[in-house]
Amino acid sequence: LENNQLRADDPEAASQLFGELPSLKKLNIRGNSQLPLVLDLMKNLPNLELLQLSNTGLTTMSGIGEASSLEEFHVTQNDISGTIPDELYGLVQMERLYLSFNSFNGTISTKIGQLAALTEFYAYTNELSGELPTELGDLTFLENFVVGKNKLEGKLPSQINDLANLKELSVFYNEGMTGPILPFSEATALEKLDLEGCQFTGSIPSSFLSGLDADFKSDNEVIIHLSDNAFTGELPSSLGDIDTLYLGIAGNHFEGPLPASFCDKSDWMNGQVGLVGSCD
Repeated sequence: LENNQLRADDPEAASQLFGELPSLKKLNIRGNSQLPLVLDLMKNLPNLELLQLSNTGLTTMSGIGEASSLEEFHVTQNDISGTIPDELYGLVQMERLYLSFNSFNGTISTKIGQLAALTEFYAYTNELSGELPTELGDLTFLENFVVGKNKLEGKLPSQINDLANLKELSVFYNEGMTGPILPFSEATALEKLDLEGCQFTGSIPSSFLSGLDADFKSDNEVIIHLSDNAFTGELPSSLGDIDTLYLGIAGNHFEGPLPASFCDKSDWMNGQVGLVGSCD
């Protein structure tokens, strides 16, 4: 039912219609910008696994805690404000959660650690604040964690370094985030790390990305955005083990010559290194 210009003059009545389908497993009404459901209907949908409500005019998630079987939930590009409700963290079967382009504020609760099955968490372009909870380290299946363009602050929790399945970590343009970069040495298939536009400091550890699988480094592009921070020191030569790399480092205080291992990486930077052909 997505993108059909459906509308509801009486959202509660429309919601009740869906609530009369107790065997429903998937509901997608994305892009119907005047169809905000009343989520109290969730108590009538015990089998619902996927709920796609992006760009529907939704203003509250009250009632979502009744969706006990929910595994995937989309509410991007709505008009939701306030804190992320605690009832959301009680949905322990949740695997994929998309909250971007709203006006969520407050902190990401320590209760996020209860979402043991979570693989994807997207909440960029909101007004979230405070520090990232250490309980993120409990999410052993987490692959994508994207919270750029918020008002987060403080250091990256060291527990994030233990996430072996991590594929993307993006905290770009949270100007209050600072402290050292983690080595991400347990991640075997990290595809993207975006720390651009923060206030991270110190040098890049020699063990940076040391856990990447050898086949992964030869077969996949790795994207690292470190621009516009306060990093110092030299870049680790071990980055030269990655065959295809995009590395953004402008606006920092790195020192020393580029490692010789960088100079023959013709596929780096979308092929730009090959065009230059030299480290001179």
